[in-house]
Amino acid sequence: KKEHCTKPVLPAKMAEYLLQTLKKKLKKRGASGVMGISRNFRVMDSSGDGKLDEEEFGILLDRCRLRLSEREKQTLFDYFDRSHDGLVDLSEFLEGVREPMNAKRQKFVDLAFGLMDKDGSGELTIDELAGHFDASQDERVKRGQKTEQEVLREFLSTFEANGDKDGKVTKEEWNSYYSSLSASIDRDDYFELMMRNTWHISGGSGAAANSTNRRVLVTGSDG
Repeated sequence: KKEHCTKPVLPAKMAEYLLQTLKKKLKKRGASGVMGISRNFRVMDSSGDGKLDEEEFGILLDRCRLRLSEREKQTLFDYFDRSHDGLVDLSEFLEGVREPMNAKRQKFVDLAFGLMDKDGSGELTIDELAGHFDASQDERVKRGQKTEQEVLREFLSTFEANGDKDGKVTKEEWNSYYSSLSASIDRDDYFELMMRNTWHISGGSGAAANSTNRRVLVTGSDG
């Protein structure tokens, strides 16, 4: 790592503005935005310590085609260099650019995982996911932004973003994917509907009511 000289702290408003700009650019790309930058971060991390120096960080932003000026890249680097040691930590960086899910959305993410994890192992196989995942219910497919195959490929490749192609999905990887996807969906009821329809979770009301599960009208013998 190259030596790093202490720099004057830039105005907080400037750093916050750039951070919001970065979030908007990543949001437009859905789950592939944050996960893509996470994947490239690991590629740039030649030392494998989960940290990048200023030069590596700048190359990372360029690789993700974020079109930031040198001054903007430096501003973001200084913002994320929380310990002032000339390095940006991956976990802190992702925490900064990814909006956390609220409790309501996390509830459905946990519910879907639990339905899939029938043996309670805390892991899902990618083959199991591919067999149950209904890409047609993705909001980006409905808006015509992506095809079902594109969403399915993105969905499966996301869980092997760190290069560990073990064919399994942990709860952490599952939450990471939906945290990234959640950032691209504005309304809670749309997110709930997507989760219900994608994983066939019955129930819901109003705009969030499940519309993919089979409905059966049963008439009792007494009429």
